[in-house]
Amino acid sequence: MIWAALTFILVGLTKYLTSLRLRNFRDKVQSDQRDADDLRKQLSEVVEKETVLKDETEKLMGKAKTLHNIVVNIERSAEQA
Repeated sequence: MIWAALTFILVGLTKYLTSLRLRNFRDKVQSDQRDADDLRKQLSEVVEKETVLKDETEKLMGKAKTLHNIVVNIERSAEQA
């Protein structure tokens, strides 16, 4: 009779401890999921910002090349005059 009661108590205690560990694990998984979602959002913002910066860089490089060509043309005109 005592062994049955001890077994019953042990099973109940094990079930309770397992439920606590599972609850903590579930909370940690949900927290990690929120963190992953936040990081995904930040990544998409950074990718978008990178695209904008690349476009601006290309425009500025085009303007710099145009200005360089103008300077070269002015120098040639000054040499020929």
